[in-house]
Amino acid sequence: MYTRGSGREEQASPLVVCFVAEPGRTLEGTENRPGIAVDLGIPGASAVYHDGLWMFTGPDGDRYWAPNAHSVTVNAPGGTYALRAPRDVGADELVKVARSLPELVSS
Repeated sequence: MYTRGSGREEQASPLVVCFVAEPGRTLEGTENRPGIAVDLGIPGASAVYHDGLWMFTGPDGDRYWAPNAHSVTVNAPGGTYALRAPRDVGADELVKVARSLPELVSS
């Protein structure tokens, strides 16, 4: 998890990177929601961008699609990793960070 500072606001909206050594997983909060394919230019890696995430409204499981964060989920030979960030981090920056990670999970 990366934050731009130590204040309450920065801690509440970090850049989060998750990894699991299982290819083909889905980032929780984006399941059953189509995304936009992203070409990372890395052989063997596929990626999808989601402009939002599912938010739950209560214990009954009702949810809605919220635009307060966005994510990139990458499937690579070594596993699946995902990046989630607040909206003030641009989509291009999110993709730039995603491009830097597949070599880490494939080695």
